[in-house]
Amino acid sequence: MHITPTWKNAKHLLEKYDGSATEIFIVGLSLSQVPAVMDVLSELPTIKITTFVNETFEFPEAINSEWLFRLKAIPIKSCQHALLSASGTAQHLQIYLWIDVETATLEVELVFWNDLTFPNHLDTHEYEQRLQTLVLLAEACRQGTPEAQCILAPEHNGPIEELLERQNAYRVVW
Repeated sequence: MHITPTWKNAKHLLEKYDGSATEIFIVGLSLSQVPAVMDVLSELPTIKITTFVNETFEFPEAINSEWLFRLKAIPIKSCQHALLSASGTAQHLQIYLWIDVETATLEVELVFWNDLTFPNHLDTHEYEQRLQTLVLLAEACRQGTPEAQCILAPEHNGPIEELLERQNAYRVVW
């Protein structure tokens, strides 16, 4: 069943303050979506690059027009790019772009920490607003690709198929 996350149906994932991350995966994107996704991500505040074509930098670099041009280019081999942002609701939003040239697909992973994004002193309305900001970011990344899926889940380091194949109360798919 696919339902868009709301605070009511996702708070069991977001209220935990155990130090682990929560993620939104955007899967099923075509490699041709890389430029559009980068346009969306480049609008985030204080966006920086930490990894480019699998090379991690000692210090993050601000994304300027030159970096944006390079990030929009489709690489000749599969790779990962990593970005950081201080998105309005996620003080330490980490963004991973997994580019698979062989399958011509792109996967975007938005990683945030519950204690920073949803601190326990906020009211329900503020929690909902913060969650919807992240949902809208995921929706903007998959714009024009209705077959792409978004998955809100606790930190997951295995194959995405594991999150999609089984019934799991600890994820929301839309």
